[in-house]
Amino acid sequence: DFGAGLEQRPGEPLLLINRALAYEGLERWDAALNDFQKAIEKKSSDIEPYWLNYGLVLHEKGLTTEAIGILRRVAGKYSEVGEVRAALAAICYDKGFLSEAESNWARVDRPKLFTNSKYLETERRWPPKAVKAMKKFQNLTS
Repeated sequence: DFGAGLEQRPGEPLLLINRALAYEGLERWDAALNDFQKAIEKKSSDIEPYWLNYGLVLHEKGLTTEAIGILRRVAGKYSEVGEVRAALAAICYDKGFLSEAESNWARVDRPKLFTNSKYLETERRWPPKAVKAMKKFQNLTS
């Protein structure tokens, strides 16, 4: 139980991250966002893969500009990770940044994978707004 762990070790980033991921899976966006933010405050200069999830949750909460900023940082460190580029493409498109969306999409190594909504929803567990943004982006590019 992450709550019990956090009682013993308050503010422990790894426990916060894991609880945030659990909240994300339960679609408890506010709780996930809160835990992601607390974890990142502890290590704000150390970009980690879970920041992708953080960016997706920010977008789900309507904080799209902040989401793009986070995802740009993640893409800077993990430039060859297709999921990062796919998420950034979808969310940039959702914000109206078509050129940036297209340039990120061009760097996705297996684009067909990310055009499959079921894959995004069940395997990658993207939030609904990100899946919807990808569908809209795909309608434009197909």
